[in-house]
Amino acid sequence: MNQISPSQLSIMIANFILAGSLITLAQVMTQVSHQYTWLVPILVYMIVMGLILIVFRKSNNQSKNNNLQARSFTSRILNICIGLLLVGIYIRDLRAFIDYLRSYILPETPIEILSILVTLALIYVAASGLQAIARITVIQFITLTAMILSLPILLLNEIELPNLVPILTIGTFSNLSKSTFLMFPWIGEIVIFFLVVENITYKKHIKKAFIKGISHGILLLFILISLNISVLGAGIVENVTYPNILTIQQINVTDFLDRLDLAIVIVWMPCLLSKMALSLYCIQRITNNLKLFQTNLHLTPVSLLLGILVVVLFENNIAHLRYAFLSWTTIGFALEMMIFSLFFLHQINKKREKKATEGGASYT
Repeated sequence: MNQISPSQLSIMIANFILAGSLITLAQVMTQVSHQYTWLVPILVYMIVMGLILIVFRKSNNQSKNNNLQARSFTSRILNICIGLLLVGIYIRDLRAFIDYLRSYILPETPIEILSILVTLALIYVAASGLQAIARITVIQFITLTAMILSLPILLLNEIELPNLVPILTIGTFSNLSKSTFLMFPWIGEIVIFFLVVENITYKKHIKKAFIKGISHGILLLFILISLNISVLGAGIVENVTYPNILTIQQINVTDFLDRLDLAIVIVWMPCLLSKMALSLYCIQRITNNLKLFQTNLHLTPVSLLLGILVVVLFENNIAHLRYAFLSWTTIGFALEMMIFSLFFLHQINKKREKKATEGGASYT
């Protein structure tokens, strides 16, 4: 069975938060909240942690309450909402990854070929199961974490602390709230892990795993956003498509060590691929829970269909960015809040069923 440990779950959560959001999220948020964008991860962290503490308020007694097989109306709606969220996340991330490949690595390769090649690689990883995805994620994400934590030291000479000082104006709190709304759906994607909590070996540590994973992922995102603004300045970050790459390119340790961005990109790409593979695996889990197919052979055609949609739905990178930061922000927020609420109700219903069963058994 695809069992994973709580530590693997926490690293997968952190990777899910960071891998996709570090591409262009900082640029869009800085356009709204300018030099105080570094405060936004702190605000989102408090909101998300509050929701997690509510959902897992008694995690030690919920080891049998997390199975999301679609046997009741609530669990069926919950599966449908998670499925829609996963499809939206997968399409957004896959197109972002392909656009990055076309911009920096394979500019002459047609987008259709890139979509097919990446999709085939993801099918191979997703078909290997949750354990394999977890192992790949742990290895790559630990390396990425070490690299990101070393960036403040490597960029020490380039950091300008006055760039981080917020200038309080009439619209400061309004802009912060707008950026918080933009960022929340990217962090709220962790709700898809409600689908795999039944695969955790030590279920009493589920809440701890969520707390550690969220803290880990948002801390790294906070470091990157702070470095972007302190090194480049808010004015540059607002107008650069990939601000993290430009920030890393400012590293110049010696004359022979001035292109560390290539090394970090090489480590980051497998992290994003493992995130997309997990999304694909969870989409398959949803179809199994809803009993839409009788076998697991549907993974390949469903994956190829999504790969085609990635090309058809977006004419260019601008159309994709509009989807990712305009349409998806609202859709993702609505779906994630529904999933939080439905999962909470699902656990309450399971607890009532358990009490009724125990009461009937004791009466007998």
